[in-house]
Amino acid sequence: VRRTDVESALQENDALVLLIPENEREAVLELDGSRDRILGNDPRRTTPIVLFLLREGDGEQALASEAPSLRSWIGGSDTDPEALAEVDVEVERRAFREQHGETPDVWLARWRAGAVPTTAAHLRTAFDASLLEAQEK
Repeated sequence: VRRTDVESALQENDALVLLIPENEREAVLELDGSRDRILGNDPRRTTPIVLFLLREGDGEQALASEAPSLRSWIGGSDTDPEALAEVDVEVERRAFREQHGETPDVWLARWRAGAVPTTAAHLRTAFDASLLEAQEK
């Protein structure tokens, strides 16, 4: 779902939200002030909000200098490369098969053939399967 304002983005708990604000600085500051509301959201978000900012734009500058809570939260969400290196691919493949009833390769073949509907959940599954597919080759 594409949204241009923070408030409507926050209302979409079960959809992947692409937040493309008209005023990047205001959106960053509003998200910074909404951190506790987002974390305490009931019901909890099941998919992310992806914030698009122009490189070296007003939003990026606001994030760097005016939005310490949001910057810290985003920084804490960064993936640790060392933790990624510790992933047990065999365990992940088994978990994928148990959850989806087929291997990542089989699921992706159906996805690529158009047999799986394009939903936020399936986009996430396709991403996960593609990571495991790369490991299988």
